[in-house]
Amino acid sequence: YDGQVAWVYRHFPLDQIHSKARIEASAAELAGELGGNDKFWEYLDRIFEITPSNDRLDLNLLAQIAQDIGLPRQPFEDLVSANDIRGGKFADHIEADYQDALASGGRGTPYSVVIAPNGKISSINGAQSFSSLKLIIEKIRIHTQQRIITKNVFYENKDKVNQFFLTLPEENQKKLEKLKI
Repeated sequence: YDGQVAWVYRHFPLDQIHSKARIEASAAELAGELGGNDKFWEYLDRIFEITPSNDRLDLNLLAQIAQDIGLPRQPFEDLVSANDIRGGKFADHIEADYQDALASGGRGTPYSVVIAPNGKISSINGAQSFSSLKLIIEKIRIHTQQRIITKNVFYENKDKVNQFFLTLPEENQKKLEKLKI
């Protein structure tokens, strides 16, 4: 889908069941700040690979993950030692992502929404296979023949294919410059 689909990530920390989610989200944002978009995704992928289940990741591993992907350990050690459950310097960004998910109807994870360019909204609840998501994207792409923008809500399971979809009309494409894609 080169040039037709862009992934936009949104954090969706469910504090009541995942007390470490905002610190983990901050660590992913820190990876992006230090190493760019590729390191953000590499870091996030690694978190999902090694997290045993909701709220069971040892936060001391955040610095090790950074080192494993070629980032310095110290900023991640500092992040963990600060123990700012709101998200540290990324707190406002993480909260904005969370509020965006709630406004879109998200109540649990994974929660996905498909918004077609004509404004038609469809919900997808629960985990979906990659083939199911690919089919959804393909149907929208073929039906609308417009660029599809996708938006991911932070979710606390290891299945990285659960995405939150959003399409933007062409006149809003400039907004993409501000998004992590």
